[in-house]
Amino acid sequence: MLDIHALQVFFEASKTGSFTAAARTLNMTQPAVSMQIKTLEDYLQVQLFERQGRSIHLSKAGQAFVPLARQIIEMTIKAEKMIRGANSAVMGNLTIGTSVPSANRVLVHLLARFQKLYPNVRISLPLVSQEELLDKLTSGIYDFGVLNVVGRCEQVTCMPFFDDRIVLVAPTMPAFGLEREIEPAELLNQHFVCQDHHSACRYAVGDALKPYDIDINEFDIRMEIGSHSAIIAAVEHGVGVSFISLLEAAPALAQGQIRIVDVRGVRLNTHVHMAASKAHITTPVGIKFQAFMEHPQTIAHTRLLTQGAIPDVQSA
Repeated sequence: MLDIHALQVFFEASKTGSFTAAARTLNMTQPAVSMQIKTLEDYLQVQLFERQGRSIHLSKAGQAFVPLARQIIEMTIKAEKMIRGANSAVMGNLTIGTSVPSANRVLVHLLARFQKLYPNVRISLPLVSQEELLDKLTSGIYDFGVLNVVGRCEQVTCMPFFDDRIVLVAPTMPAFGLEREIEPAELLNQHFVCQDHHSACRYAVGDALKPYDIDINEFDIRMEIGSHSAIIAAVEHGVGVSFISLLEAAPALAQGQIRIVDVRGVRLNTHVHMAASKAHITTPVGIKFQAFMEHPQTIAHTRLLTQGAIPDVQSA
């Protein structure tokens, strides 16, 4: 099935003649636009653009596809307006707590779509610790939660949301002198910039290092920061290294502000989940949101957002 968002990306790129310009217009990254176009080309099994260095031009197939894409987009917009009118009676609050900061990068795109369908819904996205998230989920204060540590509470049900990876990042400055790959034991010799003790990332890293008899509490932590952007800035300026979500680190990695250091034998793939309480009966708004998240188009859009936002970065 054609993805309407991919069609919008194609149509905007066809108008501007530039993936970069299309990314600015659509408030996306250039790699995300390229991924959307490639996915669409793979699905249609045709080349829509001819690429010459950084320049792009519509192929013959692409030129023929432009009016069809425009027609599909216009029909979809018309259908959405009709649906919004039918759903205008759906109103209320929706609270989605998260202990995974990188999830908000994905959630805001999805929730913008959801709110177009249900314009009278007010949405809150509090960022909290893993423990607080589970407590407020089970007590019914939050409608949904986003977490990447499953199995810590039997009272929640989880549905897959997206996959991420936790990487060790370091400054690019030559004076820092850290190799491209290190042994796990060498982590104890590094200065660290970390998230707080109750962050999901700290839990995941701690669990991954247990087989190597390394206690994360023994790290030489120079700064403890709640903001991912502030952590990246601290690493860039040589305060220390940090374990962080690849989804969060991708823009800084692509711009050469920081680099990945591999830890031999340690690969931290994380599976981010959307959770809800088993005991709490959700609201009509919550029921609509769950149906929205389980829709195949939402799942496909989430995959494109997460895959397209992470460039093919290498350790440096």
